[in-house]
Amino acid sequence: MVLVRSHVSGLVSSGGGGSKASYGSLLPHFHSSKVHGGGSRHGHPSGSYFAILIRLSLAALILFVIFLLTIIDLTPPLPTDVGQNLDHNAKASLDRPNEQPKEAYSVVSEARRVSTHDFSNRIPGVVRDENTMASDSEPPTKDFIDSTRIEVLSYDKPRAYVYRNFLTQEECDHIVRKAKPSMIRSGVVDVATGQSKTDDVRTSSGTFFANRQDEIITRVERRLANWTQLPEENSEGIQVLRYEASQQYRPHYDYFFHDSGKKNNRIATVLMYLSDVEEGGETVFPHAEPGEAQKSAPDGTYSECAMKGLAIKPRKGDALLFWTLKVGGELDHGSNHAGCPVIEGVKWSATKWIHVGPLRSHRSGHIEYHEPKNVGPPKYLPDGSPCKDGNSECEMWAEDGECKKNPGYMSSQCRLSCDTCSEA
Repeated sequence: MVLVRSHVSGLVSSGGGGSKASYGSLLPHFHSSKVHGGGSRHGHPSGSYFAILIRLSLAALILFVIFLLTIIDLTPPLPTDVGQNLDHNAKASLDRPNEQPKEAYSVVSEARRVSTHDFSNRIPGVVRDENTMASDSEPPTKDFIDSTRIEVLSYDKPRAYVYRNFLTQEECDHIVRKAKPSMIRSGVVDVATGQSKTDDVRTSSGTFFANRQDEIITRVERRLANWTQLPEENSEGIQVLRYEASQQYRPHYDYFFHDSGKKNNRIATVLMYLSDVEEGGETVFPHAEPGEAQKSAPDGTYSECAMKGLAIKPRKGDALLFWTLKVGGELDHGSNHAGCPVIEGVKWSATKWIHVGPLRSHRSGHIEYHEPKNVGPPKYLPDGSPCKDGNSECEMWAEDGECKKNPGYMSSQCRLSCDTCSEA
């Protein structure tokens, strides 16, 4: 009869003849059943015992490792070189977030989170490889906000930031090309009436685009909203300006003083530079001191006008964001600014004014609805041709008072909505 035998006694006896102790006495007894009809005996299956012990130990070790993984954050830390292209004030601000205005810090901190570190390709919609990484001339993606391109111009009076290469070269050229056929003499807003008028304080020429006028402009406006963290519907249409030699825009404020304007005032301005300028044409804040970059620049880098305050030189693709209202809603007199005279070259720029609240009264999502006003018998021009608007948003602009604020453009492009069909 074959019996299940213990090998423990053999292990003990091999250890020397002096000891009668058995490992089996230290282990629990396992009862073996009859094999092939034999009776039962006590056995000590040490091999099975140790196999079970090893398996239990491995299981406990695996559970312990899993527990550690659940409590330890394995997310890689932010790279230490994030913001290395910012000036020293910008770097210091990232360590002192409470000293930076809420609106600006939310943009910079979010952009730091989605940095150029190699784990950013995990973020939906952001592709990061050698072919799409940001270069010195192009944004990494069309709508991606790259904090390494944002420089702090001033934290207070005004709060101002520069975004290098905010626009691509192709976007700049498209906007200029689209604006050229409709450029007229620029006007200014009368501080008493809120109406537009021409004045020597502003000698440029310009034109307006409708919001979302085409695919490229829509993309730029969406990117502006992502950067400023202000809704698209709070902004006016882009105004394109051209400054030729000696032309300028003297110191002025972008916020309104007249009663109707103050009900929904401008909170921020974005200036996008569409061309390089050989000399002059800087944007200057005369109520602020010149920056360190200006003071340390070689003679002749900045014009005499620019050295009268904090200034930025126009560079194709760059964008300047400054806030015209303080965090508490007060007018920021430090936002007073000017466009210095162009000394050599031509300056093209695009301006986006953003308001505290929406500018449209009827809106559902991203689709605008307007009550039709141009109903009834058709109207005709003095030459007998039909009177019609040249832009689909003329009716909306007329509701906002643009016929009086911007008569140069509206009288020629929105004759039906402005009721100027009978004028020669």
